[in-house]
Amino acid sequence: MLRLARFAFLGGLMLFTAGCNDDDLLNSSNLTPVTLDYRETAYIDALDLYLTFSALIEDSRCPIGADCFWIGEAMIQARVVDAARDTFYVTLPIIGGQPTPDSRSLQPVDAGGYRFTLMTLEPYPQVDTIVLPEDYRATILVAPIIPPDVTDEAIIISDLPPMTIQRQPWVFDTAFVDGDELNLTIRYGGGCREHYFNVFMSPAAFFESYPVQANLYVRHESLFDPCEAMITEDLTFSLRPVIELYRRHYGRDDDILLNIYHSLDSSPWQRTTVRYIAPGNR
Repeated sequence: MLRLARFAFLGGLMLFTAGCNDDDLLNSSNLTPVTLDYRETAYIDALDLYLTFSALIEDSRCPIGADCFWIGEAMIQARVVDAARDTFYVTLPIIGGQPTPDSRSLQPVDAGGYRFTLMTLEPYPQVDTIVLPEDYRATILVAPIIPPDVTDEAIIISDLPPMTIQRQPWVFDTAFVDGDELNLTIRYGGGCREHYFNVFMSPAAFFESYPVQANLYVRHESLFDPCEAMITEDLTFSLRPVIELYRRHYGRDDDILLNIYHSLDSSPWQRTTVRYIAPGNR
């Protein structure tokens, strides 16, 4: 049976940028998470948005009482109808190993101008217990996103997996480093809405070589632009977070090879490497 509920935010809205950390989400008292049974729909009044727990994709979390070599994860699909009455679907993961979730479990997903976080998925698996999809209940936190100003954006240091970072497709043209800035020229389909981009360094560590290497991934948020014109855009990102991480690790300045991975949709695992030249080597 489909049940419809109304949810409002407590004490006003808190806006999250793409740089917001998971502890902020977990500890926030300004947002009311939405708890949904399987196939249930909720209406979030403050956002004029409908949210449905539409499907259970998987639950491979290590069961309570089991000795697993991997903590596993669970994923659900949520159906969203936004204020413009556009419909889209978002896949929400949660990491296993934490029956009581904390910041290590949470994996926020940005889509359609909102940040979705699967806070809990119950029941947590137990040894010798079979749970059907209709027995699940999900608690989801939804927050509006303030799109970043890409002209002033800095590279985000993260351990998110590449498949989580990359959203909508894009096509790589050129890349070069100018001082402490990474400059990219990319192309994408659109033309009816503004698009937003971030660059992530993942993992948050360097690969040992000389010079050391860092892997970079581009996140493209199209806000579900329905148009298909080919747009070319120049993007600039500050390398300061990468440089500061290098200094903390090695206690000095030196060159860094930046492996920029192309869109996984258009050129899977293809990369372009550019060199950041340390100030003393310029």
